[in-house]
Amino acid sequence: MIYESTRINNWDPTLQTTLADSEIEYKEIPSTFNFIRWKVKETEKRLLLELQGPELICTCGMVIFNPKDKRYKHLEGKTAISPIFGKEVKIKSNSLAEEGKGTGLAMMCSAGDLTDIHFFREMNLNQKLQ
Repeated sequence: MIYESTRINNWDPTLQTTLADSEIEYKEIPSTFNFIRWKVKETEKRLLLELQGPELICTCGMVIFNPKDKRYKHLEGKTAISPIFGKEVKIKSNSLAEEGKGTGLAMMCSAGDLTDIHFFREMNLNQKLQ
């Protein structure tokens, strides 16, 4: 069965072809967290997100916080504006955001991991870069 789908692929630049996830050898490598300030459109206040992949900001489709995290309940339904790109994305509560991890805010990215890809499909978010 052949079908077309929009998703990130593993690409081999030498062979010029896609690779299956089972063909990839993943390695744990040290990384750092980056603190990035976003703006809340409705209030002009700043949000602080702690990110491991700031290069994915351009693919962000939503900023989420854990529903149990009282610090961010006032942001439900508001709009975050990404730095550099000025892209507007909704802010919503979702249990995928880990309470106590980083600042408690997470960006969901179309070019992120499988969790992000499933999230985009479930929330019916546009996966294409804009």
